[in-house]
Order: sequence, then C-alpha cells, then structure tokens
Amino acid sequence: MLPDSRDAGAVLKPGKFADTAVPRLLQELSALGALPSNLQAKIAGGAQMFNIPGKDSGLLAVGARNIEATKRWLAHFNVPLVAEDTGGNKGRSIEFNVPLWNLSVKVLGVGVKEL
Repeated sequence: MLPDSRDAGAVLKPGKFADTAVPRLLQELSALGALPSNLQAKIAGGAQMFNIPGKDSGLLAVGARNIEATKRWLAHFNVPLVAEDTGGNKGRSIEFNVPLWNLSVKVLGVGVKEL
C-alpha cells in the first residue's frame, strides 16, 4: 500500500493507496451488512525495506507514511485500531483467520506473531 493516490492510478487500483483503500474496504464491508459501530482494525506493515540515504524522512519514508496515512483514515471513519505490528526494516506477510478472528503476522527472519 502507498499513502496517497494523488497523481496515480487510484481508479484502477483503489486497494493500493491508504486514502482509497480504507474508504473502499469500509464501503464493501457495509454493503455486506457490517455495522460501522462493530468494526475494529488491526494493521501490519510499513517497514522501511531499503537502505537509502534520507529514507527516514520525506518522500522516501514510504513505510512510515503508509502507517500514518492508514491510521489517519481509520480515525477519520471512527474505526478503532486495536492492534498493530508496524515499522522496522523486516518484510511481513499476513493471514487472517475468519472463523477465529485473528491476524497472523509472519515477520521475515523473526517468526509469527498473533494480533
């Protein structure tokens, strides 16, 4: 995910940007009958994957900007953030277990965390 869809193809890939993905996800959940007051969020990601000079600030801080943008949009829609595994410099993959309502986060070289 990227923080912002300005000057990009958000129409074709709304799930790629925080400013279009969060509203779209909430819209889809609502269409399936979810009540906004029952929603909670768990987020994972936002690692700084590449060792680039100046990566910790400005446009190159993509991971930090993704985290901040996602949190901002969740707050905008009053969706409480109940758990997160964000930042750092290690890649992650996630798996959501629908029957158990838990999020497994596999951190490269570290192992699995349950959120």
